[in-house]
Amino acid sequence: MPLGILARVERGVGVLLDPLLAAVRVAVIALAAGIVLVTFVQVILRYVFNAAFFGAEELSRFMFTWLIFLGATIALDRGMHFSVDALVMRFPPAVRRLAYLFAQSIVLMVLVILVVKGIELAMLNWRQRSPAMQVPISIPYAAIPTASALMILVSLRRLCRALGRDNPFAPD
Repeated sequence: MPLGILARVERGVGVLLDPLLAAVRVAVIALAAGIVLVTFVQVILRYVFNAAFFGAEELSRFMFTWLIFLGATIALDRGMHFSVDALVMRFPPAVRRLAYLFAQSIVLMVLVILVVKGIELAMLNWRQRSPAMQVPISIPYAAIPTASALMILVSLRRLCRALGRDNPFAPD
């Protein structure tokens, strides 16, 4: 693929992805703060006032689920996921590029499966309610397809960037 096309695809994905990632970063910060606040309030109510914050544990767990999946999206965008490239780095640049393309293709396939199956899981559990807060269980499950769809965009952008370089494993 010519480099001009890759650059245009990368820019196009970036136009869509950059505002979404900015919102995801804000959401991750808000979720982390929310978990701390809910847990703090629960502890104060329980030990100081001998009262309970009904649903606090469940709310914290649901927020943590979203935090993990959205945080994984940010980590992928920043290239912070664990990878072992010691063997691949010994190959010539053309083979490195093929290895990267193969690895990213597998990542994209897994993410597509997570989107499809995550939507199925969320839809299947829409009527089931959580025990304490009585909200649909599909709300925490929706983190799976949401984050996976964002990670597909991140992977596409990273793939376009990497294919335009001699060493696709180099940091962005």
